[in-house]
Amino acid sequence: MGTCERIEYGGWTQAHRLSNGIVELTVVSEIGPRIMSFSFPGRHNLFRNLPQDRGQTGGETFRLYGGQRLWAAPENPIDTYFPDNEPAAFQQVSAHEYVVTAPVEESTGLQKAMRIGLADGAACVRVAHTIANRGSAARRFAPWALSIMNLNGVAIAPFPPYGSHADHLSPAGLMALWAYTDLTDPRWQVGDKYVLLRQDALAGAPQKIGLQVRQGWAAYVLDGLLFVKTFGFDATAAYPDYGCNTELFTDQRMLEIESLGPLADVRPGQTVSQTETWHLFADVDAPSSDHEVDAWIMPHVETALRSAAG
Repeated sequence: MGTCERIEYGGWTQAHRLSNGIVELTVVSEIGPRIMSFSFPGRHNLFRNLPQDRGQTGGETFRLYGGQRLWAAPENPIDTYFPDNEPAAFQQVSAHEYVVTAPVEESTGLQKAMRIGLADGAACVRVAHTIANRGSAARRFAPWALSIMNLNGVAIAPFPPYGSHADHLSPAGLMALWAYTDLTDPRWQVGDKYVLLRQDALAGAPQKIGLQVRQGWAAYVLDGLLFVKTFGFDATAAYPDYGCNTELFTDQRMLEIESLGPLADVRPGQTVSQTETWHLFADVDAPSSDHEVDAWIMPHVETALRSAAG
């Protein structure tokens, strides 16, 4: 049974708690579009909320806020950091589906929205992140969905399936590095099959990598809860950042698990979308090796991928 309850949340007075009885999330409509929490009822929030931004609205300063946000890629200092500080329209469109839509951005001509659908009887939510070009000229960009995860968890993303030199003479995947990427940082654990990134609230410099994840998933484990997001991949499409559809970023404040859609030339009136399906599992330990990912994480990932495909 789906419910939508108007609540106060984190200093905001216009928020909506959505639930299907198994998982729940909170949409704050005084800003956004933003999903500020995702959890099992009564359990800890998987998403990080930045304390200094709680309850804030208005103004021209970009605030990180936390939760789930939507950007247009590739990142640049002008368009990317347009502040989502104004109210977003919230609408229930069916028993289990909701849409939250931001105003048109004056400087970019873009309009961002999230369509949120809660599964019936499962710990699963589908979020379609859409960006419409409301300007007068075509723009080239990709929809970019960012989950700002809470402190002290471990992110997981897969490498391409491992194979022999004799059977695989051509490259199988890619990794994009930023100028501040340091793979000797102890927060990274790079194996043959997976890369792990640990959030450390006491750590120093930020870290980031980009990957082309054809398997269509990334995950985060925090205090016994496993968050898996699944998403599509188009082998014929061009992706931002040298071809990345998945990026991991962390600093002292949080860790981000990001999925990116294909780059597109978006004409006035056109819309592009990046859909993620979120899955939540309980009683899962945080892995520190490929073997532990295979044993503890992959059975749940395979369940999530089957569910998303169905």
